[in-house]
Amino acid sequence: MKSEKNSCIAYWRALEETIGAQYGPVQAVTPVEDTCMRHPMSVPGYSLNVALVRSRDEVRVELYLGGVEAHERFDALFQKRSEIEAQIGEPLIWEAKQGVQRRKIYFKGVGFRVADTNT
Repeated sequence: MKSEKNSCIAYWRALEETIGAQYGPVQAVTPVEDTCMRHPMSVPGYSLNVALVRSRDEVRVELYLGGVEAHERFDALFQKRSEIEAQIGEPLIWEAKQGVQRRKIYFKGVGFRVADTNT
């Protein structure tokens, strides 16, 4: 278990360094029990999270859109869905729940293990 925890910590440090080198420092948040760590990076109205859910061997990259303009920004991005997904190389999940102001666009990868250096 300690080896898995060390691998997890090493993974998040490497992610912080990679993102920090290209986009500036990332402020790490204390991990919750099931998730190694999340890294929110905020621009007004947008929040980007990277989460690893160890119990489900799942990694997610999530873009949250909030505020009064969330619907319009989501719709504008959705119009470019094919182009965005082609650049990412994976299909995304576009979540726009009725009665909820916040919108979410995310990628979910399953079968991801921190200790697996081939992933």
